[in-house]
Amino acid sequence: MRIERYWDIQTGKYSSLSFQEKCDEFYRLFSDSIRIHMRSDVPVGSCLSGGLDSSAIVSMVQEQNPEKKYKSFSIYYEGEGDVDERPFIREVIKKYPAIDPYYYSPTDKDVEQHFHKALYHSDVPTTGSSFISQYFLMKLISEHGIKVVLDGQGSDEFLGGYMHSFYRLIGGMLRQMKVGKAIGETVSVNKRIGNTGAKVASHFAKSVLASVQSEQSLYALEYSKYYPFMVKVSDSPAPFNLKSVDGTRPGSVLYHLLFTTSLPSLLHYEDRNPWHFPLSREYFSRSSFSRILFWSPR
Repeated sequence: MRIERYWDIQTGKYSSLSFQEKCDEFYRLFSDSIRIHMRSDVPVGSCLSGGLDSSAIVSMVQEQNPEKKYKSFSIYYEGEGDVDERPFIREVIKKYPAIDPYYYSPTDKDVEQHFHKALYHSDVPTTGSSFISQYFLMKLISEHGIKVVLDGQGSDEFLGGYMHSFYRLIGGMLRQMKVGKAIGETVSVNKRIGNTGAKVASHFAKSVLASVQSEQSLYALEYSKYYPFMVKVSDSPAPFNLKSVDGTRPGSVLYHLLFTTSLPSLLHYEDRNPWHFPLSREYFSRSSFSRILFWSPR
């Protein structure tokens, strides 16, 4: 038996284009991919959190099909430590009134009752709580007879939505000796998110580290910080090996977020959560944002 990779991202494909040309090409590919994914023998719906990712998908569906009734599904929490993104969701619905929204707010009793079942089907130890919200989201979708949904999982990985992507971006500027630009970008990013003083200095220090360390070394440091209990039982600083990727420093981190580290872990839960529910057992399929762009049938 021989295991081979038969496809990979073609780096540098659009490097000769201007910024505006890249934006136009991204919009064209995104629009075309949504159109293709909406071809279905059964109704298609969307997970809608109110964030940029899922909102972009729902908005594009409605732009292409203005009169189409389209179901969206959202989870929110009330009470202490509430997480309620309905105000953002309502902004999308206000613009596209053909959207038919469905909401569910899991209670403490719901979580207690379903936690072990959701964890069992994940089939691995979990590193966060988002899988339980996703469980209830898929349950809500199943109860309304929808077997195909589109969602925004994966766009942060290749569009630089995480803060550690900025460390690599600024680190890349430092590698090119663009110190003034790197400092300006650091100040701008931290001002936007409300950081001051020591936090700004820490951000820049991490960017300096990103300018001199390999992606493997950077991930090993992050891994040991966030998962120290895993490092203790491992024979190496991090139980993975990130291959070297040609191109820019931010391009390298985005590549591994997409193919090696972040997204594969997120999709592990998302690919398993739909299979709890009878309506979805044999027919439920889901396309994440990354799959919408990269794995469209063309």
